[in-house]
Formats: sequence, structure tokens, C-alpha cells
Amino acid sequence: MKIITLLLSLTIFSFYSHSQETRWIPSDNSSCYYHTNAAFTWSGDCMNGYCNGYGTIRWNSGQKYIGNVVNGKNEGFGTSYHSNGQKSYVGYWVNDMRNGKGKEYDEDGYLIFKGVYVNDEFKNFDLINAAAQEVSVYILKEVFDGGINLKSGCVGLIADENNKDFEMHIKMKFNGNINSNNYYECTAVINTKTGYFDFVDYNSTVDNYLSAKVAINGAMIAKKIYDALN
Repeated sequence: MKIITLLLSLTIFSFYSHSQETRWIPSDNSSCYYHTNAAFTWSGDCMNGYCNGYGTIRWNSGQKYIGNVVNGKNEGFGTSYHSNGQKSYVGYWVNDMRNGKGKEYDEDGYLIFKGVYVNDEFKNFDLINAAAQEVSVYILKEVFDGGINLKSGCVGLIADENNKDFEMHIKMKFNGNINSNNYYECTAVINTKTGYFDFVDYNSTVDNYLSAKVAINGAMIAKKIYDALN
């Protein structure tokens, strides 16, 4: 399942070729400068020695950016790509950082985040992650009859900023009351609008446990997320 790739590859705030160590580097095929951390080529115009206008930045790694550049930094609408050619981010940039509406994808093309970014971070992610932890405790208590929560957090989110609808992917790891010698690990996918709820990418302990459980009221868990975010 694609969610498995998401969990193995996703680092919440890992981005294409930019990092905190970026510096001004001239392109390999011209004297135009761009703010980056690796060798690149530029197909576009130059102004005052900087990459400027609409064009394509290509890194030796195979990653690329296609979109607007102003004075050597991403500005306006643009799309970054993983080294395998899949889109990485589609949306708006301000001062070389993702700002405004955008979509983020993993290397398999799976949509990880959809919503509003502020200075390269998903808007209100701290609140969202706190909500994920609260919901994890709720799931642990209501679905698995209690236990000790070891780790939980949001690993994927599709958000509609206008009406607070979310599809949240929460990764959980815990010890359950029934079998405390083995840890339970799974990802819960919940949609706050439809009430859809399911477990994916779970280990055998969860699989054996859920096979003996009655149907789960996903709407109640979805409501728990909604309440935690308001």
C-alpha cells in the first residue's frame, strides 16, 4: 500500500534541495546565481547576475524546480520534483520558502499534505500533531481497551482550511493491556467529514487483536479529531 511508503520515507519537514546551509552559487551553464546547496543548471533569464523569471532549476541529483524565481530565490508559483521525476511540492513560494496554498507529495506520488504553508511549515502543524496525540490516546482506550501509549503523531494530512475537514493519518505505537509483552504498531486513517476510519500498515499483534473486535464507530473518532482542533 502507498501508505507504507509514506511512513518509511516521510520526514515531516524535509524538502527538496534547499536547507539551512544554502548559499549563493552560480549555475553550471551560466554566471547566474541561485540560492541553493548543490550544483545546478538554469534555463531562464538573468537579472543583475541572479536567476530571474520563469525557468527550470536542475540539480545533479535529478531533482528540479520549475516556476518563478526572483533575484535567485523561489518566488510566486512553482513546482519542485523528486529525483525520480515525481512532483514534490506544487504551490506558492515567498522568499524561497513555501508560503500559501500548496500540496506536498512523496516519491511515489502519494499526497502527503494539502493546505496552507507558512515559512516552509504546514500551518498550525503543532496543533494538528497535538490533536493526533490526543486522538491516539482515545483510540488506545476506546478501541484497544487501554494500554501505555509509547509514540504517536500525525504523519499525513489532507486539510480543507475553509471548513475544517481533515483526512488524518496517525501513526501509533503502544503496549496493550491484553498482551503487554508485544507492542502494537499501526496507522489510523480518519476523515472528519465522512467518519471513515480504518487501520493500515499494522503489525501482526494489531491484526490478531482487531480480528476479534466488533465494528468500530469511526464517526466518533472523527469527531474527536474535529473537537481537538477547535
